[in-house]
Amino acid sequence: MWREVLITQLGSEVLVAVVEDDRLVEFHADEPRGSSLLGNIYKGRVKSILPGMDAAFIDIGEPQDGFLYITDVRPVVARLLYGDTDGLPAGRWRRPQHIGEALHEGDEVLVQVKRDPIQYKAPRVSTKITLTGTYLVYTPVQPHVGVSSRITNPQRRQHLKALGRAWVAGRGGLIFRTASAAIPDETLEQEWRSLQQTWQKVLRLARSHPAPCLLYREPPTLLRLIRDLVNPGLRRIWVDSPNLYRWLQEQLGEHHPEWLPYLQLYTDSSPLFYRYQIHRELQRILKPRVWLKSGAYLVINQTEALVAIDVNTGKNIGLTDFQDSVFRVNLEAVGEIVRQIRLRNLGGLILIDFIDMTSPEHWQKLREALEAELKRDRMRTYILPQSSTSLVLLTRQKAQASLLHHLGQVCPRCHGRAFVYSPRVTAWEIIWKLSQIKKGLFQRAVVRAHPRVTELLRGTYREHLRSICRQIRAEVELREDGNLAWESYDLTFH
Repeated sequence: MWREVLITQLGSEVLVAVVEDDRLVEFHADEPRGSSLLGNIYKGRVKSILPGMDAAFIDIGEPQDGFLYITDVRPVVARLLYGDTDGLPAGRWRRPQHIGEALHEGDEVLVQVKRDPIQYKAPRVSTKITLTGTYLVYTPVQPHVGVSSRITNPQRRQHLKALGRAWVAGRGGLIFRTASAAIPDETLEQEWRSLQQTWQKVLRLARSHPAPCLLYREPPTLLRLIRDLVNPGLRRIWVDSPNLYRWLQEQLGEHHPEWLPYLQLYTDSSPLFYRYQIHRELQRILKPRVWLKSGAYLVINQTEALVAIDVNTGKNIGLTDFQDSVFRVNLEAVGEIVRQIRLRNLGGLILIDFIDMTSPEHWQKLREALEAELKRDRMRTYILPQSSTSLVLLTRQKAQASLLHHLGQVCPRCHGRAFVYSPRVTAWEIIWKLSQIKKGLFQRAVVRAHPRVTELLRGTYREHLRSICRQIRAEVELREDGNLAWESYDLTFH
């Protein structure tokens, strides 16, 4: 498997596409400096206690208070704010049975954002602090040394665990990520020291600043993605913005110079996302039906409680016996299901309704194929024990909103019975199409679109649109049409 990361900048937004074996598997949109709270560490103040939910709201100094469950509370963390230790206090600790045993209104507490705000839900915070590096995850308040399950060599696992125990020596825990499998001990120790220094800096700030305050900001989404995607399968990181390319050169040169050979400036005249057909994939993301090559199809429905994925034979009538045909369709569906889960960033409970099979051997092979595909996923995913002949239930880590909620909006015409593309996605499409025009072919291009779309083109993407005008040597006229839907537009050339 090979992988390429494609990065393009439109106005203040940075769009990132991850392609594996010529297929889009991840898509992200963010500000260059990062607007996500995920991973940030705060010194917060308990604003209110919810005894009926065994939870608390924590004022972290952001527009929304953090939501803290009883299961995410470590009472020993409070001691770190006022003691002189930088790790876990000696002795065993007792998990509180009720939120009131551990926290009271007005208490100061150290928390980390584990899930970004999603729609009307507050950011989820936890006192179980983690500091993530390229190869290691330092857990200063959780005394556990672990090794990624994807590192399967017994000798290597034993060696890494021994290293971890020697390094932490009672000062929290350490997890060796998959990327550490073939990394020299000296490099791993260097990162461990760096993570430890970061934690000590967090504690110094926590003990000297009043709550609420930000103590540690996780690197921007773009740098986190690069950190998580650098592995032997990575071929290139393409960037089509010279300014962003220089910024990445500075960032990687300072922190990870070994990654610089992957970084390449894209200079072709055709837009980067058009060359890799990313725009076509984005057009299909909101559609519930996904066709497979064999003529079968998936139906993906997202609800508040879970995601349901249904496998259907569709146009596939099979060439052999019925059970063999069904098995082949289900097997083909596995790869596309996992790709769609990653691409749409589906999280929480995921229910997959495969076509029913009678052979236990077929079910075993299907489960093995599903487990193999899920190993490509960066998010933690678990397959629950099967309780029905055709239903498979997964749980997948949910740290951010799905791509449906990120790129789509509730349709204003049908009053929320469907999602449509947000105006900014339509603006992206218009910009990419204008970039395709040959230089000097036309003198003027007229764009007719919804006022919300033209507003973005005149504001957020104005400089980018001016650059395109210079590139194609033509004027671009924007005309508002309130009768058009957000996702519709018309382009004419003169």
